[in-house]
Amino acid sequence: AVLVLVGLLGALGFVVGSTLTARALTLAREAPALGGAVATASLNAGATVGPLLGGAGLAVAGPTGPVWTAAALALVASPMLASVARPAGVPDPVITSDERPSGR
Repeated sequence: AVLVLVGLLGALGFVVGSTLTARALTLAREAPALGGAVATASLNAGATVGPLLGGAGLAVAGPTGPVWTAAALALVASPMLASVARPAGVPDPVITSDERPSGR
């Protein structure tokens, strides 16, 4: 079961990372290279800090420490998610050629 679940977790990580990067590129239409770089750097920072915090939670609270750490991180991320989420059916703004600044 562990081998199957570790494989599933790895696949899920690729799916979530790709989806978040695509969303960042969609929102950063004026600077797609910067949006992609920030999205990738954020995912790398999360991949580094998350296990460090999970290990600290394990050291402090034992086997349930990483669960509480994950719950705390999700609670911290909730306001950020709410600030960028759009209601269903509301499309992303599309910049037309008439709205672009001159000189490009």
